Amino acid sequence: AIVGLDMGSVPPRPPDIAVKVRIVPVDPSTLAPLPAGLRPVSNAYQVELSYVPSQTELSQLAKKGTVALTAAEAADKLLFSSDGGPWQERAYRPYGQDNGLFTELETTGYFVAASSVTATAAHSGTSRTLRNLLLLLAGIVPIAGAALALRLPSPVRAHVGVAGRARPKSLSRPAAKKKAKRQARRPTKRGRK
Repeated sequence: AIVGLDMGSVPPRPPDIAVKVRIVPVDPSTLAPLPAGLRPVSNAYQVELSYVPSQTELSQLAKKGTVALTAAEAADKLLFSSDGGPWQERAYRPYGQDNGLFTELETTGYFVAASSVTATAAHSGTSRTLRNLLLLLAGIVPIAGAALALRLPSPVRAHVGVAGRARPKSLSRPAAKKKAKRQARRPTKRGRK
């Protein structure tokens, strides 16, 4: 969860010089039940603000800030509760690529992302997507393997010596014989004079 405050969000309170923002993740099942037909898909996050150094609580902002949170899966509701009691729906906008939502922050309290899709339907949708992905991979992998095999160079014959062990070319018998024949045909320096 992320809390954003704008210039002027926190009303001045001398002699305090700053505000401390605290975001506490909470298990939603320990708070009031969500409205019928909804289930939580994120932690509930308690947003607390307090002045520094006096530690005086600040519950109402002078100018709206923002609060953003991510969920384990797609959410279609963002709920707020000032004290963990009854939940109210809040207008929200999506953010980021991890099922993120953000809304305006006016007062401190609890925020949770919720979904009206049942867990069974969400799970079957995920299962279907996973099955389709596996089927796609099962078709692509053999084709990619065949294409790779066709592009590989043909294997080079190794010189095989005694007992099936490969020998370096310089030590192979046919190469040694050819070298000996070449040297025998070459005239020596004395013969050229």
